[in-house]
Amino acid sequence: MTKLISFGLLLTGLLIMSSCSSGEDPVVTITSPEDGATFAAGDVLNISGTATDDSAITRINVASGSNELVLDEDLNLSNIVDPTSIPINISLTLDTLLTAGEYSVNLSATDDDSNVVSETLTFNIQ
Repeated sequence: MTKLISFGLLLTGLLIMSSCSSGEDPVVTITSPEDGATFAAGDVLNISGTATDDSAITRINVASGSNELVLDEDLNLSNIVDPTSIPINISLTLDTLLTAGEYSVNLSATDDDSNVVSETLTFNIQ
């Protein structure tokens, strides 16, 4: 049985395009919660971090790294002020049917040179 996760995504700002491009890989940093944190089914998992690049981030994707979580969503970047440093604030309501165990969420960023980098957050359901 596939178990679902509901989610809400929030990004704020205004779009300003950058014209330079050097080919450096983007950097994805997850600042909260701590990797390996423990939650209960039904809790809200708030993920914070940043995606940075020397030119411009063109896509941020959040996807589950676990079969029991159904999640694969691109974040809306249309209101971003600075495409070289994008704040990430994601709220995921963990389904009450999730069983105890380890789960993961992957955040990936793509820049205007098509370089892609991912960061994985692992968490536990008690």
